[in-house]
Amino acid sequence: MEMAAGGTRVTIRGEGGYDFRRRTGRLQVMLPKDPAGASEHRPITELLTPAPST
Repeated sequence: MEMAAGGTRVTIRGEGGYDFRRRTGRLQVMLPKDPAGASEHRPITELLTPAPST
């Protein structure tokens, strides 16, 4: 995924899966090094769930 914020372009890489029948998924993404050169961040796990019904 690529994002642009404040004129800076950031590429976030990750992998995971999505179950279309259950409408749930799990992605593990890794943020890039920061501009100051600090080491990479720990992976972030994103859980995808269906929106609640109204």
